[in-house]
Amino acid sequence: MKTHKTVTPNFYTRFQCTGADCVDHCCTGWKISIDKKTYKKYTDSHHEKIKSFAKNSLLLTRKGYDNFATVKPDESGNCPMLNEDKLCTIHAKMGANALSVTCKTFPRLQKQYANETLLSLTMACPEVANQVLFQPDSMLVNEDIKLIVETANRIGKKAAHIERSQTTQLINLFCSHLVMADSPAIEDNLLAIVHLILYLQQIEFDVEAHLDDLESLFLTLNTQLSNGDMAQQRSQISSSPNMKVMLLSIFGTAINQLNRGRDFLEENHHALAHYLELDQEPSDAKIGDKFSQLDAQWKKVLANSCLSDEHVMKNYLLYHMYNSGFPGRDMNNILRQYYLMMTDYFYLKTQISIMSMTREITQEEIMKLFGSFHVVYNHNSNLPKELNAYIDKINANDDLSCLLLLN
Repeated sequence: MKTHKTVTPNFYTRFQCTGADCVDHCCTGWKISIDKKTYKKYTDSHHEKIKSFAKNSLLLTRKGYDNFATVKPDESGNCPMLNEDKLCTIHAKMGANALSVTCKTFPRLQKQYANETLLSLTMACPEVANQVLFQPDSMLVNEDIKLIVETANRIGKKAAHIERSQTTQLINLFCSHLVMADSPAIEDNLLAIVHLILYLQQIEFDVEAHLDDLESLFLTLNTQLSNGDMAQQRSQISSSPNMKVMLLSIFGTAINQLNRGRDFLEENHHALAHYLELDQEPSDAKIGDKFSQLDAQWKKVLANSCLSDEHVMKNYLLYHMYNSGFPGRDMNNILRQYYLMMTDYFYLKTQISIMSMTREITQEEIMKLFGSFHVVYNHNSNLPKELNAYIDKINANDDLSCLLLLN
């Protein structure tokens, strides 16, 4: 007999679709798959509008049961079943059970292990960003542990999933607590995590044998965060304007391949390129000065905006680590997983900084920014590959160049 744990964050429990009030509804700008059962349900419907929708707007793909057809958007890029009130006609006429698997489950996610299920939501829905970022306790979790009987049938089903090791859970817990520790700046917390990762590499991730030393290091890092020593360490790290420009360029290329969310991100990206004067081939010193000004603007944003509550950006980092299953299955890639989190954080804070130079940013804009940014990841499989390729190119033997993004 074994146990299986289901982990449910507060943001998952509290989420509710805002329907017509959504700042960027999910019925526009992307491919909506229709499963075979739902396709037949629509073609056999007694509602004339839904039957017409099935005949004229469902394109058969027959790429599998779950991807039997796709929705052909109307001239506005919307699903034809989106009515004038920005609500779903199918939901209104036939009920929630009539929705396709895609429409019924979005934005819900789950990461499945043999011994654990992590429930989550994608920030590609801006209301998820609202719940994650702006609720102080959004990342607190509830754990439901159940005893399971290992029958032969169940063993066969579980074979497809590996267990989430105690080592992985402990590392995630240590890093999460370092994110939440008191410090002058969130970048200091990110530097503290690097110190922890380097120690973990030194002990070859044998956490159990070095638990006392690991706890001692954790307490030391907390002290260094609170008394400003970590901030002093970070001030000694140089920056790399060229590296930052290249990362922004990679994200810009990914944005160009979007439909939903593209206009919002593209406008901000063009404003950023204009501010950095990239069309005039500025000197390294001038670009460095521009990034210094952006960093100063970021500090102003964190001091006086809808992001001024300390939990907002810290919740995002916790969300990132939770959704990615940090540190990942292969401990040898832990620093790369951290690096990718750093690139996301760098891009978002740079976007927010440039936005705030011309206006006071609103909570709604932050929801749209985070929502659109996560659409990039959900619908552009090349982005992680391009980021990894660039990181490989600039690194010699390790991923410590990520520290250049801290200042």
